[in-house]
Amino acid sequence: MLQRLTEDLEYHELLDRASKCENALEQLCYVAAFTVSSYSTTVYRTGKPFNPLLGETFELDRLEDEGFRSICEQVSHHPPAAAHHVDSKYGWTLRQEIAIASKFRGKYLSIMP
Repeated sequence: MLQRLTEDLEYHELLDRASKCENALEQLCYVAAFTVSSYSTTVYRTGKPFNPLLGETFELDRLEDEGFRSICEQVSHHPPAAAHHVDSKYGWTLRQEIAIASKFRGKYLSIMP
């Protein structure tokens, strides 16, 4: 699951371009495009991901070749919650907290990200 959060950075070039924009509307468009880009691989991810242990981390240091460094940590095991922090050499920083609540309703499963 922590690695999956880092895979959302596949289109990080959009944030690199947004950080160089002079026009606020153009910058917003790049950030919005990056936000929805995380859904590009969800069609292939139909299985439930492994729930990491409390304190488990996933680090990716691509500062030299891609320009960013990412670290994710599982901050709560039940309910599952993760914290993600990314620094870029192009001046942007990404911080996100992910918490998912799920309920089995008899005939269907309700998941609230």
